[in-house]
Amino acid sequence: MPVNSKRYNDGLGADELSKLVVNLIVKQYDILSSCVYRNTNFSQNLGGNSMDLLSLGLAIEENCGFEAKSIPDEVINSWRTVGQVVDYVQANAKKR
Repeated sequence: MPVNSKRYNDGLGADELSKLVVNLIVKQYDILSSCVYRNTNFSQNLGGNSMDLLSLGLAIEENCGFEAKSIPDEVINSWRTVGQVVDYVQANAKKR
């Protein structure tokens, strides 16, 4: 279920998109948003693993204007920090 009913391709700008990605991370890792920084590392700081990243990738596809299964698993598994995810989403989310 989408976290935010207004998808990126419905007019969310870069700042709103960043906030949406952070909200997805907060929900996925059950943490406070005040604990999330660009350099927050998923495995070292949040105790995440590859399955957590794949779930995050699915949530991003669902909420940020991506086609289903459009983010390759290799890309998702290469994400190490929050900043990498935000940068990827901002660069690749479709504006319609």
